[in-house]
Amino acid sequence: MSQLTKVKFAQIHNLSQKISQATDFETVLDIALTQICHSTDWNYAEIWIPDEDNKNLVFSPIWGFNIQNSDDLVNLEQFRMCSEGFILLPGQGLPGRVWLSQQPEWLLNASDESEKYFLRNQIAQVFNIKTGFGIPIVYNNQVLSIIVFFMLEICEFNQRIAELTIKMVRQIEKSLGQFY
Repeated sequence: MSQLTKVKFAQIHNLSQKISQATDFETVLDIALTQICHSTDWNYAEIWIPDEDNKNLVFSPIWGFNIQNSDDLVNLEQFRMCSEGFILLPGQGLPGRVWLSQQPEWLLNASDESEKYFLRNQIAQVFNIKTGFGIPIVYNNQVLSIIVFFMLEICEFNQRIAELTIKMVRQIEKSLGQFY
């Protein structure tokens, strides 16, 4: 087993242990977001959840981060606050496209995209949000939420980061049987 494989296994195992102690789905997400950010180099993670009618995505209060610089943390908090009022239709924005396709999507630079493609592009420009990666959490063929990760720098598609992030999100899905 390679050193990288051992590290991946340890990170996933650590996440599994922490998740197993959670008492509800929201706690699982809260634990997982920061853990995944720290394990995969994402600076920020947010959750989008289908509304009661399953017609729109709404922004969740649950989020995680991995940042040391206090100015960057303020930018992430501001980006988050500016995002709170957004409600997305299926296919709209990064979370909406992931919701509709039920597939992960890598976004090279949110700040460079058109507002039609990434609705929060102007907010991303102001707060230096760059690469994004959206991943659905699917249980019994239903999307329960979309996790969107962001970096404060542009990152070409990185197979290692994508695979590890997806594997860690799949650990969240494995825990859902105890709550649903």
